[in-house]
Amino acid sequence: MIREGPGPAAPTWLLSQRITEPDLPADYCERPELVARCALGRKRVTLLMAPAGFGKTTLLAASCRQARAGGVRTAWLSLAPDDTPGTLDDYIWHAFATTDLDPDAPVTADGTGGDPPYPRTRAILRALERRGERCVLVLDDLENLSDPGSIELVASLLRAAPPHLHVALSCRECPAGLDMTPAVFGPETVMLDVGDLRFSPSEVVRFFGSELSRTALADVMATSDGWPIMLRIARSDVAAPRGSDAVVRDVVASWIEGRLLRDFADHERELLLDLGLFEWFDARLVEEVLEQPGAFDRVTQMPQLTGLLVPLAGRGRNTYRVHPALRDFSEAYGRRKRERYRRIHRRIGRALARRGETVAGMRHASAADDAQLAARMLVDAGGLAVWLREGAGELVAADRLLSEDAVAADPRLVPVRCVSLAVNGDIGRARDTLAAAEPALAAATAEGVPGLDVQLCLARAALARSGAPVDSAEVRALMAETRRLAALPILDPIARGAMEFGLCLYHGQCARFEVALEHGARARALVANRSSYLALVVNYTCGQATMAQGRVREMLRYYKTALRSANGRFVAHPRLGAMCMLLRREFDFERGVTPDDPRLPGLSKRLLRSGVDFGCYAAASDLAVEHARASGGTDAALSVLDDIWAQARRTGQPALERHLAAARVSMLADAGRTLDAQETWRAAALPDDDAGCVDLDGQSWREMESVSCARLRLGIARGEYDATRRLGRAVDEAAAGRGLLRTRLRARALLIAAESAAGDHNEAVRLVGEYLALCAAPDYVRPLLGAGPPAGEALVGYLDAHPAGPHADLAERLVNVMSPHARMRPVFRGKQREVLRRLASERDKQIAAALGLSTDGVRYHVRRIFGKLDVHDRAAAVRRARELGILPAD
Repeated sequence: MIREGPGPAAPTWLLSQRITEPDLPADYCERPELVARCALGRKRVTLLMAPAGFGKTTLLAASCRQARAGGVRTAWLSLAPDDTPGTLDDYIWHAFATTDLDPDAPVTADGTGGDPPYPRTRAILRALERRGERCVLVLDDLENLSDPGSIELVASLLRAAPPHLHVALSCRECPAGLDMTPAVFGPETVMLDVGDLRFSPSEVVRFFGSELSRTALADVMATSDGWPIMLRIARSDVAAPRGSDAVVRDVVASWIEGRLLRDFADHERELLLDLGLFEWFDARLVEEVLEQPGAFDRVTQMPQLTGLLVPLAGRGRNTYRVHPALRDFSEAYGRRKRERYRRIHRRIGRALARRGETVAGMRHASAADDAQLAARMLVDAGGLAVWLREGAGELVAADRLLSEDAVAADPRLVPVRCVSLAVNGDIGRARDTLAAAEPALAAATAEGVPGLDVQLCLARAALARSGAPVDSAEVRALMAETRRLAALPILDPIARGAMEFGLCLYHGQCARFEVALEHGARARALVANRSSYLALVVNYTCGQATMAQGRVREMLRYYKTALRSANGRFVAHPRLGAMCMLLRREFDFERGVTPDDPRLPGLSKRLLRSGVDFGCYAAASDLAVEHARASGGTDAALSVLDDIWAQARRTGQPALERHLAAARVSMLADAGRTLDAQETWRAAALPDDDAGCVDLDGQSWREMESVSCARLRLGIARGEYDATRRLGRAVDEAAAGRGLLRTRLRARALLIAAESAAGDHNEAVRLVGEYLALCAAPDYVRPLLGAGPPAGEALVGYLDAHPAGPHADLAERLVNVMSPHARMRPVFRGKQREVLRRLASERDKQIAAALGLSTDGVRYHVRRIFGKLDVHDRAAAVRRARELGILPAD
């Protein structure tokens, strides 16, 4: 029932149950730990994402009760498939009306003759801003939304919600077009999924209300997998557990057979159980497989199946899947009629494969125990073409459906197995698999098996992509073969685009950026509208190249396009979106933003198991280590670094090993642990001479940068300033030759620190001016911020010498965020500097006359001077300025 609230009366069409928090079921099991994790009213967003039957609505209802008991205002809205922006706007208004909120009158015009979007929701937000109280809005069944305007309303609500409004959402899957990545990755978000919502063994015992034997508990957990709806069925139909019997399976089967199917005619029963074998179905697929005209309409119009035929979002209208419980029953029932069961699965598989849904077709072939059919489907689909079109997730799923015998019997499947291992981070096993199959592959190549050369080139590229030395014979041969294939006119566009991408990636790693970007442009043109996955990886690869060059606008465009694709086309594979966001955070770090996400170390390690390229590995690792150093100091950072380093060694990624070893040397050198740094350098076999450090033909630019900077930091720590100067100039020259602005700035920052530590103050100040000129456009200030106190002193010296210089504002901003060593000596510029010089000998009126200021203007500057020097009178200010060397000694 709707309580009276402000605003107009509830319209007759408004369904009160949609804005009414549902009652808890009679057999509700208290789950206080899970309710506490929902954090309603304490975080900005709670997202519950799981299939039907996992208790999302029940959990939110219990959480709302607890929040309301704590004085938090709660509003509830269950979303419906026919919600338009207008009806949804109204429902949100009336949901808050049940909380006695006093919203403003909704805006009806914006002064331009049109109505503003979501006037009632905007009025609610204004009222919440005014009240400033904690409040919760629950949006249940988010997956029901399909109208783009309604989806945008929810998105705008998440963006514009005031800090004290908590939005809780539940869904089976996010609606297409709703970008949840910022919310999911935000620190103020709680996300609970299937793993969180499943009942634990202790909760199962509590739910059954009696002590379960160990055997019975194991049986219940195995058959229900902690699925709440299955547990409820089991408890309602079984008075007590039956030992080792398959409790839940029997109960569910009994429920379906005894209650659901008892009123069906035999032919309807058979049809429904046949449909239970489909992953999803529409009218065309049903009639193609079952050869029963009208079967689709008969099933979808059965009122008994309400809630058991679930509309499937993302596949157009009139596409459904059978409820998982019914599907499991259908599988079990079908196995009793083995030949019919296998025949239907084979027919479904072939029909899906003809539609281009290779992996789904392979799953049905495997269900029919037809390993040969599954393998043939993948070969007919082009093998690794599945990877290029659909991404690594689909390729790995396809590989899992291949039997060992099928891979051994057909050399065309060996590249699939190798790439699947590589994208899961198991580079060692991937190399071993390829080596073991070389005789069979050579024989098949000699026989002219169509497309095998392309498949092998792609497989070898996947192995090299994760960190093979760029000057190795393996990589040189691979690039020669890639160039040959890219020039073949008979190659299909996606395969040629993959070859162009391989060349883009290789030249980008070697810091031949213009060549890389040319290959990237060709790759994008070839795969446009053909492979969203390839387009995505091309964009983030080009983004890394332009980031290294300091071409910020181009970089942002590449990253934005890649992230949009990851959050749209590949929302089911969140690691792609996470990778794009990490690369963007790397750019933010270059601009001085310290990583503050505690999930970075774990995310970095997960990326090591997902087959991304070395540049992404390096960026993720660097951010994780910097976060640990900022939050826990050197020891915490070393712990994170060593953990990632050990994983890189286990998975066989030599380039990443070198990069991490160099990072460890830098960290130890900065901490004054020079002996440990030297031992790490020796153990990792890093170069002993300058030429080896700056070599951009034998190592990637990221390796060159990390190794050279490690050597520079070690030289500063050991006081070897001449050697450091020579290496710094060599790095600067090599980086300048390749347009590596990021690396140049790192070398310049460390040269500034070296000159300042060596006592050559004038040279350090000169280098600061050059650094500021180079970094002004991209704003890559992190190298100087991380160069230590000597660089900070040089920066202050630059401001002393050039108080009105072209980069004085940037210099002062950097001083304000530098280490305490730099802040001990405040910076004074312009009129403020002149006022300070006259404080000891002139009164305010004299200073005003001399500088063309008013007396109040002079007093304003005097107050600012006192604040910077932390003093309270003129004499103390003069004395402090002389102590710091800002004013000459008396």
